[in-house]
Amino acid sequence: MKTVVWDPLRKKEVALTPEERVRQWCIGVLRDQMGVPVHMMMSEAGFKLGDKQFRADILVYDRQASPLMVVECKRPEVELTQEVLDQAIRYNMVLNVKYIIITNGTKTFICRKGETGYTFIDSVPNYEQILLHHTTFTMLYLCFLTNTCIGRRTLPSRRLYRSTRAIRATYQALS
Repeated sequence: MKTVVWDPLRKKEVALTPEERVRQWCIGVLRDQMGVPVHMMMSEAGFKLGDKQFRADILVYDRQASPLMVVECKRPEVELTQEVLDQAIRYNMVLNVKYIIITNGTKTFICRKGETGYTFIDSVPNYEQILLHHTTFTMLYLCFLTNTCIGRRTLPSRRLYRSTRAIRATYQALS
């Protein structure tokens, strides 16, 4: 008889494989330590990259149901190499999330996507901090794309270059 565990995200019992044990541990960390609401996470989220079908171990969504974080779980004996990180980064070509977590239950790495690539971060942000960072940058970026500013004031095009620099500076300060 195989051992099963209740997956609160899929709302069903699943086989307790070594990778599933890590996934369930990570769901607990996301929920209990990072404050991610269970209804804002999905296990085994399917998506297409080119002609291939893939599944992210865990996806965390923002309040607008847009992907915010992807988590790649590996069995405890699997070493977290550049290849594992590259797998999550490939997923991000489709998902376009701000944060990537890779874990084997023993070691965990958190990366934040910035203007010039990915940066490893030392502290574990909570869900509200991630949302605040994500929302602020999105608003600034939309302001830049639409050539408007908060309060619906139009930016004259001669000030666009200075505005772009201000957005980048604000983003870097938030990062």
